[in-house]
Amino acid sequence: MSNHRQQLQDVVRYIGENFIAEVPRNIYQPGEGMESLLEDGEKKSAFQPVTTSLLLLNTCLGNNTLLEGERGTGKSMLASVIGSLVYQIPHEFFAWRKVVGTPGATVNEIYATHDLAELNRGNDVAFLYMPFHAPFLIVDELNRYSELEQNRIREGISTGVWNYANHSWHVPGQVVVSAINPESYGGTFILNDNLIDNYALVLDPAHYNPVLHREVIERAEQRLQEKLGLEEEVHKFMAFYQKHKNEPENVQEKLQEMQQKTVNEYKRRKVPFIHNGFLEQVRTEVQALPLAAEAELFFQSVLAELSYSRKYGSARFDDPVSDDSHDLAYASTKVKESLAGRFLKDWRQISKAIAWYLGKPQAEVEEVKAAFLYTSPRRLKPEEEFYQQVLSGPRKLPVRVELARQLVESCWERYADLSKGESKGFQALRRAIRVLNGEEQGALDEATQTLKQVDHPLAQRVLEAALSEKYKR
Repeated sequence: MSNHRQQLQDVVRYIGENFIAEVPRNIYQPGEGMESLLEDGEKKSAFQPVTTSLLLLNTCLGNNTLLEGERGTGKSMLASVIGSLVYQIPHEFFAWRKVVGTPGATVNEIYATHDLAELNRGNDVAFLYMPFHAPFLIVDELNRYSELEQNRIREGISTGVWNYANHSWHVPGQVVVSAINPESYGGTFILNDNLIDNYALVLDPAHYNPVLHREVIERAEQRLQEKLGLEEEVHKFMAFYQKHKNEPENVQEKLQEMQQKTVNEYKRRKVPFIHNGFLEQVRTEVQALPLAAEAELFFQSVLAELSYSRKYGSARFDDPVSDDSHDLAYASTKVKESLAGRFLKDWRQISKAIAWYLGKPQAEVEEVKAAFLYTSPRRLKPEEEFYQQVLSGPRKLPVRVELARQLVESCWERYADLSKGESKGFQALRRAIRVLNGEEQGALDEATQTLKQVDHPLAQRVLEAALSEKYKR
């Protein structure tokens, strides 16, 4: 195990012992209870504090995360702990200057406004609110912003560039964690699809056991202050900001000074925070981890099922459900549209990240399936019949996660049938992909003739790619 992986796991353990209690779950089958270990103790390594582990890992990868669940379940507290340990920002910074969604808020009530004193002097001066200067931003109750307000903050969450009137502020590498309550709660709105697409992961709150975790829960607030608090330094930073809020470069410099003082104090307290240079090294290691050959094929198979039908070609939102007999078994008839490009990046990266975190040399099919459960639920748009079937059926997971689970499992069953016995069609498919990837030399003629006869969306997508390559100018 690399030092980086061990360090992350040490941080997760520290969080669980001091701040956020979480019952381990099977990272591959999150609806499976711990009692399954009584029958199969070999599963032990798969049981992790999933929410804490994946939130920490996703933050280190530089991705945004959405925490979705009932109020009072510690979503914002977990986010602030992660922010403190990854970026060495005292917890008071997040606790005292919360960004909280409010229905009817205007843009200058959310993240920036004009300096009225300067405006009265004829100077067009605006400033960004204090929390938005930090590399780690928590937006609580995101779905209490209306659709208009969500659109206003979407660009900032997506790019780290916050625009207001004629002014822009760039916070490089900013990571955003947002918490939302169920949409059935009063004062909540449906999340904008374009906004949701900027969150790589959707996670449940950390689930605790009152029998096991009473002491952690009761002492969490006290320990936050003792171990992650630095009240005096936050007061100094806030006072500096009030005097220099129109000087973003100076505010950034002062923030970095506070972070360095926090580093020194965490070292003294023996807090296992994430060290400088760590984030880039983790990202490099995760990126370098390969997908196994079958995992890559299955990855492409799911995408093909979601995006292609015999009747309509590429899946489109306005198309009705295909009634073609070739299409009925496939995933395209269960969703209203395919998944966008940003999702593909997130799904692949999280597949690798889960394998890396568990010490595997490559991501296998089980990591690809698991990552789908954490990256797709808020992005999938199920057809009504499929949604109602899952909603009313037996399940141990939230309905959106169960939709994703059933979808990816059914795709796996069809892929397994396609690959069974290394049929002629599957051999042609493999060979075409190797040629297209430059792993093998040869003509595609024979493969394309065979692929025309294979009744699976993956074969049709590979055929399309092969013909494009064959006849390109």
